[in-house]
Amino acid sequence: MDLPWPREAGSLYVMRIAVVVKDFRAQRGGVERFAHQFVSQATKRGHELVVLAHRWNQEEGKRFSLHKVFTIESPSLAKLISFPLFARHSLEDLGPFDVVFGLTPLFSLDVYRIGEGIHREVLVRRYHTTLSRSWKRWGLKSQYQLWMEKRMFSLQSLQKIITISEASRRQLLTYYPVPEEKAITIYNGVDLGRFNPSVRERYRAEARQEWGIGEKEMAVLFVGNDFRRKGLMSLLMALSVLQERGMKMRGLIVGRDSPGPFARACEKLGIGKQIIFLGGMERVEKAYAGADLLVLPTHYDPFGFSCLEALACGLPVVTTRFAGAAEVIEEGSAGRVIPSPEPALIADAMGCIYKEGSWGEVNAEAWRIAQFLSLDKNTDAILSLFAQLRGTS
Repeated sequence: MDLPWPREAGSLYVMRIAVVVKDFRAQRGGVERFAHQFVSQATKRGHELVVLAHRWNQEEGKRFSLHKVFTIESPSLAKLISFPLFARHSLEDLGPFDVVFGLTPLFSLDVYRIGEGIHREVLVRRYHTTLSRSWKRWGLKSQYQLWMEKRMFSLQSLQKIITISEASRRQLLTYYPVPEEKAITIYNGVDLGRFNPSVRERYRAEARQEWGIGEKEMAVLFVGNDFRRKGLMSLLMALSVLQERGMKMRGLIVGRDSPGPFARACEKLGIGKQIIFLGGMERVEKAYAGADLLVLPTHYDPFGFSCLEALACGLPVVTTRFAGAAEVIEEGSAGRVIPSPEPALIADAMGCIYKEGSWGEVNAEAWRIAQFLSLDKNTDAILSLFAQLRGTS
């Protein structure tokens, strides 16, 4: 394909960028949400975006090109292997590109963003016993993921690796012989037009009335699609402890995971009436508006989009050191970072914020931090990196 170079959009050269992601449905998770945000922002800046994915919503593709990558649906190992193979062929057919940007492991990439973490670290954090970790590690699916990860990070053709936290960068450099200059940390960005303190004015009264939250009750919010990994059970146990201490709290649970086991646990813990499972929410900003505190007691999260969205809405955050977002939370002023997702530690951190008494107000420090991590700044940093690779900066 002949391209009319150079093309200019304002002061920038227009780049033709391929974005490879398995699922392009924004509601699926953090990687998919980032894909949507980046493609939208880069397109607005005048660049030509080509998205290669297996799934997307029907309304997509109005301002950029979408190409379906054939994938063998089952068994799961075949699905895992087939996507990168067919994506590579699609890239050859659709190219050339200035930059091939991968959000899923692939051999034909210029830049790879580690959005779901290093698989070796995932095994350590997600499986807490040596037996379960070994069992999972030696499964065919995990073996393939480990091989793919090792092979991809060793490729000379892979020019840059974007990590979304310094912790993730340290893990990459610890597990694999990647040159330090090849790995760069670019924190996630938040859409400040959508997530900001003004959501409280628009939705707070309506949300709290709808969910039956009293004026003197602290609404504790949890947002995430993987309840087990993100520590929901630990949060529920902490809420039970705080109820015994006489603190008036309600739990708002947002996410597309199955609530069954956790709802039953609430009944056993005696907090069934205090917890509301809201499912997946398209307007999740309504939940941030109705809440007073976000708690993400995760066992492992490369970043944690919900932490950033909560900060932008003026909410303090309690999370663990295993969340990449912990690096941007200022201890004491914008929340608490605890060493592990132990219920006692979560309860103590939440209790401290409850006793401070200002949890019903906008947290100015949280909002200040979020403004340094805007979606615009994230997009500009990534596009600047791409321009440097192309030598057009």
